[in-house]
Amino acid sequence: MEYVEILRTRRVLFWFGVSLLATLVLNLLSIGHVHSSQGTHPEAAGRIPFSGFIVGAIFVSYILAACVAPGMSNESNTIAISWTRPMARDAIAWRYVAVDFATLALCFCVTLGASLLAVWAYGFAGVIKMDADAPYEFALGVGTLVMWYALIVATAARFPGRGGLIAGLSWGVFLVLGALWSLPLPWLIHDLVTALNYLSPLAYLSASDTTNHGHHAIALSALWLAIVPWCIGIAALVAAVRLWSTREA
Repeated sequence: MEYVEILRTRRVLFWFGVSLLATLVLNLLSIGHVHSSQGTHPEAAGRIPFSGFIVGAIFVSYILAACVAPGMSNESNTIAISWTRPMARDAIAWRYVAVDFATLALCFCVTLGASLLAVWAYGFAGVIKMDADAPYEFALGVGTLVMWYALIVATAARFPGRGGLIAGLSWGVFLVLGALWSLPLPWLIHDLVTALNYLSPLAYLSASDTTNHGHHAIALSALWLAIVPWCIGIAALVAAVRLWSTREA
C-alpha cells in the first residue's frame, strides 16, 4: 500500500537531492571568484534574518509538494487491489499522506541546512540573526505548505490519474490570481479574485511581507494569517481522504 508511495517519493527525493547538490556545488565553486572580484566582506552584507531562510526553504518545498501530492490520484490502476486489503480505506489514505508529509519535512530540513551551509561557506555565518519573525514565518509557511498539498489532493481525488496535471496547473492558477488582483479590474471581478486569493497559499506568504502593507489580497491580521491556511489545509485534507476512500474501483 504505502510502500508504493515510498518508492515514488524516494525517486522524487533522489532528483531533488541531485539538483540541490549541483546548485550547492556551483555556489561553493563560485566563492573564490566572488571574493576576488568584489572583495565582499561579511561586515558589508548587513544582517541576514533567519526567517528569510525559512521562507526560501518553504518555497522549495512547494515544488516538492506538487511532485508528491498526485500520489493517491495516480493509484487509479491499482485501487481495486488496495480495496481488498484488510484495512480501512481511510487508514490507507492517511498512510499515503504520512509518507508525503515525511518527504516534505525532509525536503524542508535539507533545503534549510543547505542554505545555511552555503552562507557559512561564503563567510557570512556571523551576520545571520534569529529575528523575532522566524517562528511566525515557520508556522505560516508550514501552514501554506499543508494547504497547497491538501488542495491538490482534494481536487485530484475524483480525477484518477490527473493528479500531476492538477498539481502543475495549481502553480499557474495561484500565480495568475496574484497577478490579477493587482490589475485595475471592475469591482465585481476584483472582489471575486480577492475571494479566490484566500485559497492561494502564495497570497498568504506574500501577505506576511509587512514592508508592503496594504497591498496584499489577504486582509487579515498576523495571527489569522497564520491560522487560516492551517484550517483550510486540514479541512481540505479530511475532504480529500474522504473523497478518495469512497471512490469506486
